[in-house]
Amino acid sequence: MMRHAGRKVLLMGSAKLCQRGIQRVAHLDEFDQVICDAPVPEEIQALMTYPERWQEAL
Repeated sequence: MMRHAGRKVLLMGSAKLCQRGIQRVAHLDEFDQVICDAPVPEEIQALMTYPERWQEAL
């Protein structure tokens, strides 16, 4: 689905930060925008080529 999507947005809760999942779905850099419910640490933002894609949900 991601290959055919015009825009890829990841919505995530801060409880998922710094945790490793059972399966890898996509690298953070594959998303056009990442929205989280809390500020994301800079070291996680650095995993993306364009860290300005991160946004905090209001």
